[in-house]
Parts: sequence; C-alpha cells; structure tokens
Amino acid sequence: MSCFRLRTIAELAFICSGTVLGEVVINEIHYDADPKTDAIEFVELHNAGGKNIDLSGWRFSNGIKYTFPTNTTLESGGYLVLAENPAELRRKFKLSASVVFGPYINRLSNGEVLTLRDVADQSVDRVDYGSGFPWPTAAS
Repeated sequence: MSCFRLRTIAELAFICSGTVLGEVVINEIHYDADPKTDAIEFVELHNAGGKNIDLSGWRFSNGIKYTFPTNTTLESGGYLVLAENPAELRRKFKLSASVVFGPYINRLSNGEVLTLRDVADQSVDRVDYGSGFPWPTAAS
C-alpha cells in the first residue's frame, strides 16, 4: 500500500491505494463538509493514463449511486468531480460546469467502500476509506 499527499480542489487530501486496477482512479473524497450544513460533498476522479477515457455508462456501485451520462469523456491527465450538489460546489469553489457532474444518490458516510465500475461492470477502482486509522484524523 502506498500513500500520497495531494493538493486538489478544496484541501489537502491523503490518498492511500493498493493495486490500481485502471487508469481512472478515485483521487479525492470530500465527505465531511465544514460547515456541516454545506451540501458540498464530492468524489474526484483522475485519468492518470495517456489517452482519453469514455466514461459513458460507468457507475459507482457502492456507497453513492451514480451513472455517468452518454458522451462523458475524461481527458488524459484530466480531473472531474462528482458532486452531491453540483450548483453549490461550483459556486463555493468557482469550478467550471464542464468538470462537475451529479447529483448522486445517497450521501458519503464517514467511512465506507466506494467502487467505480466501467460500462462492462468491471471494477476500475475501489477505495475503502474512513475517518480513523489508517486514515489521518486531520482529514476529518
């Protein structure tokens, strides 16, 4: 297992990953908004590969529920955000509408498994995150 310290959209995040299953990875999980009343939870995806990836029909099958619409492409080296409330997230962080998708069904909990599946229902990436060890408590 390797851990990386990344600076992304909103804050410092710690990402720990085991085996990477594909080029598209769950890069950041923002599950504990401050203040708690802000509807700004999100999951960020990153295409670490060298080619554009068609996400049409890809979905989250654990935790949150969301299926990416037809003609959704994640460019090589690019990022996109799946938001609890896309309009609120764009407003708070001044993001382009083209990189924010959603809303998704359910809410992110303070620890769960998120699984991203491709159109053939193959697991592309999976993160089992939490607000306690081995995850840094400062992230919460």
